[in-house]
Amino acid sequence: MPDITPDDIHNIDNFDTLLDFLREKLGWHIPEDVELEDIAFPWSPEDLDLDEPTEELVVDCQQLPPFPTNQLEFDFSDSTQPWGIFFLQFDSESVYRTALRRVLRGLVERHDRDASLPAWRHDHLLFICTTTDFQRFAFAHFAATTQNWRRAVLSIFSWEQGDTHIRTLCECNLPALAFPSGGFSTDQLWLQEWQKAFDVETVTDKFFADYQRVFTQVENAVEGIPEGETEKRRLYTQRLFNRLMFLRFIEKKGWLTYNGDRDYLRALFDATEASQTDESFLNDRLFWAFFRGLGNVTNLLEESAEMIERRGEVPFLNDGLFEMQEYDARNDVHIPNDKFAEILKLFERYNFTVTESTPLDIEVAVDPEMLGKVFEELVTGRHDTGSYYTPRPVVSFMCRESLKICLQNKTDETPETL
Repeated sequence: MPDITPDDIHNIDNFDTLLDFLREKLGWHIPEDVELEDIAFPWSPEDLDLDEPTEELVVDCQQLPPFPTNQLEFDFSDSTQPWGIFFLQFDSESVYRTALRRVLRGLVERHDRDASLPAWRHDHLLFICTTTDFQRFAFAHFAATTQNWRRAVLSIFSWEQGDTHIRTLCECNLPALAFPSGGFSTDQLWLQEWQKAFDVETVTDKFFADYQRVFTQVENAVEGIPEGETEKRRLYTQRLFNRLMFLRFIEKKGWLTYNGDRDYLRALFDATEASQTDESFLNDRLFWAFFRGLGNVTNLLEESAEMIERRGEVPFLNDGLFEMQEYDARNDVHIPNDKFAEILKLFERYNFTVTESTPLDIEVAVDPEMLGKVFEELVTGRHDTGSYYTPRPVVSFMCRESLKICLQNKTDETPETL
């Protein structure tokens, strides 16, 4: 596996540096000192049969040529390269999934497309996307979960310039797209290996295993709850982790800052460590953020410089998650700062996204659904109260079926049409 560092990612700021990265770090067979336009095949909006809104979004589409055949173990004379690799540039601040699906439509086999143009299976396409200002990059792939390209699941992993928490990209996603020096023995193996870059379950399972390990360390370090109160100790730790992981998500939205730094939890923790008064991160920082900010509108209306210095600038969320419960009073519980350091290291090892996946669109990252999965696996006593997490596919199915019944009652459409 290639050794990829955050600096390697941060150095990608245009197509030239992107080509350098693909060649030098992933081993792709791309000539040196060339520009993308010199080696790529352009696809016009007419070639892709784009509608007007998509044409305005997708300002450039270039196909990377097949890798040189003399550098592969298998013979391309009898078969074409299995992967179609495309560079897309979006005239927007983000990569639009609907536009990607429209581009996909122009590349797969259809009876009404230009037969002179090459076509691919939807799961044999790799899209490398960027915005015109090169502030956001994304790798996208449509999975082989169905033969119907219209229902294909789109998986994406991405980053923005300046992102600091990209360890998942460096260790999991991008290394999976490496091209070995001797090539692949079969095109099927090539397909299978590159598709691993978009396996969200691998990321999810690894995160949860690391989460459980750190959770146990913190639970065992809790002081202030009597030794015999095992259930209360577990519930307190669960509540603390839920609050911190929730903050990890909303800091991605830019809602939390400390001294202007949007990497809120890290900045708050570093301020604790830099203090000359032997501060407790839990009691001297998080307490004020949780219960004198996020969970208390009165204090936000009476902001003081001292309060902002303690917990930064946070919004009132009017959410039960930050209501004070047993052992939440200041100094009731003590947890060493080094345990919070482990929690932050856990969070920083993974790419978090606030874009919640849908049945047809998946972000290869830790998304808000992880809160539900953690609840399902770790919350004690949930069976006694009938508390269960409902997985996304089940919710989607229930919503679709409810809409069908509603539309049947209000339209003349048949159930089959709906």
